[in-house]
Amino acid sequence: METVSVSSCSEEYVNPAEITLKKLTVVQLKHELEKSGVAKKTYGRLRKAQLIDLLSLERQNNTIENNVKHAEGRYDTQLISGQAFSEKCTILILDEKFQQFPWEGLSFLRERAVCRVPSLPFVVAPLLGNNATPPVVDPRKLSYVVDCESNLSGTKETLQPIINSFSSRPNWDWNGIVGSFPSQEFLIKALTRENSLFLYCGHGGGERCFSRSQIEGLFNPNNSFETSENTKIGCQSTVILMGCSSGKLLCSSDGKEKIGGAPLFYEPDGIATSYLASGSACVIGNLWDVTDKDIDRYCVRLLQLFLGEKSSNKSLAHCVADARGACKMRYIVGCAPVCYGVPVRCMDV
Repeated sequence: METVSVSSCSEEYVNPAEITLKKLTVVQLKHELEKSGVAKKTYGRLRKAQLIDLLSLERQNNTIENNVKHAEGRYDTQLISGQAFSEKCTILILDEKFQQFPWEGLSFLRERAVCRVPSLPFVVAPLLGNNATPPVVDPRKLSYVVDCESNLSGTKETLQPIINSFSSRPNWDWNGIVGSFPSQEFLIKALTRENSLFLYCGHGGGERCFSRSQIEGLFNPNNSFETSENTKIGCQSTVILMGCSSGKLLCSSDGKEKIGGAPLFYEPDGIATSYLASGSACVIGNLWDVTDKDIDRYCVRLLQLFLGEKSSNKSLAHCVADARGACKMRYIVGCAPVCYGVPVRCMDV
C-alpha cells in the first residue's frame, strides 16, 4: 500500500532543471514538448519563458506519475468467503492546505483506489481492531437515512427504487428512515452493527440527526447512550455521506489562540474525521457543495458497483473512483466525493 504525505512549504525553491531549460533554444523547447506528448496547438504561439514553464510543469507531472507507479504496493487481504483478492491503493496524508484539493481527479489517480487519512495510525488501527484482517462490509446489513428534512423529493424518487431492489433480496436486513428524522436509538444501532453500511442522503453530513460529539461519544465506554451488552464500543459501520460538503475539513484555529506567546494551529477536521476517530474504517464524503440530481446519480452508481457487481471484487475506494462517470458535471460534482480511511470490501454472500 503506497502512502503519500504532502505538506505545503513557504520557502522559495529554484528547480535546477529550470536552469538547464533556459539554455535550450525555442526550437529545442518545442521539440521536447512534442516528445512529451503535448499538443502543438498548446505551445505553438508561446514565448520562450512560457515554453520553459510548460515543459517544466509537464516534466514534474510525469515525475509524480512515475513515482506513484513505482512506489505503489498491493493491498493484500486474506480469504473472504473462499476468495482471495488484492488491490493497489494510494493513501494520501495531506496538510491543511493540500487537503482542500481534489487530487483524486488528476489523470494519474483518476482510476485508482485512493484513501485519505489524517495520519498513519488511521491505517493501522482498522487492521489491529479486526484481528489483522482488512475490514469488510456485509451487504445484508445496511441502514439508511434519506431526506430527513423532507425537502429533497427528487432524491427520494431517485434512490427509493435501488434501495427497494436491494432490500428485497432474501435475508437482506435493510432498514431505514425516509422523509423524517431518525431516532437516536436507530442511529446507535445502525452505526454499531458490525460490518454494516450506513448511508445518509440529505443536507450536509447529517449533523442535525447525529452531532459530532454524539458520534465521537460512541467510542467512550462511559457514554450516556443506552446500548445492549452485545453492542461493540465505537462506530462499527462503513459510512457514506452524500450531502453537501460532508467530507470537507476545516481548521478550528487561525493562530489567534496562544500558549506562552506561541500561536496554536490545529489540524483540519470535520464530521468525516469524527466517524474515523469513533472507529469507522471508511467514510465517504463530498469536499464541497454539490447539486442533488448529479450526486444522486453518483450515489446510485456507487451502490450498484459496490453491492451489485460482485464479479469485479473492487473495494469501496475503487468504486468511488469508478462512479464519477455517472455525473453529468464530471469535475464540479464527480470529483467532490472522496474516501477517508482504508479500503473496505463487500462480502460475497
